[in-house]
Amino acid sequence: MLFEDVFRKKRIKFKISVKNEGYLHGSHGLLKQALINLVKNSFEATEKGEVILSADKKNKKWIIEVKDTGKGMDEREVKDIFYKGFSTKKYGTGVGLLWVKKIVDAHKGKIEIKSKKGKGTVVKIYLPEKL
Repeated sequence: MLFEDVFRKKRIKFKISVKNEGYLHGSHGLLKQALINLVKNSFEATEKGEVILSADKKNKKWIIEVKDTGKGMDEREVKDIFYKGFSTKKYGTGVGLLWVKKIVDAHKGKIEIKSKKGKGTVVKIYLPEKL
């Protein structure tokens, strides 16, 4: 089954928005894997609603955001999300977001997660244009 078919089956709208053009120096393979992981997490947390991937460049920094209207997390879950072995998924390994954080850190960036139980989650990644 294609990725798009799964989104349709779960009735999830997937939107992508890139506001400015430019380059982001770094490992494109690792950055791509981090984004895939974040979008996959949003997709898995959302039954009906939307997942939005956006990117914008301001003041020589990229702001990449993955936002969903999924099940969300409470404050404790958000606090523990980057610990190895911690997962909110029934069969999760607890390494996905840890790996994303390591990729962001390796690119001299910062990651923030805001979430509200029952309302969804917003993950923001701030990356310098150049390393």
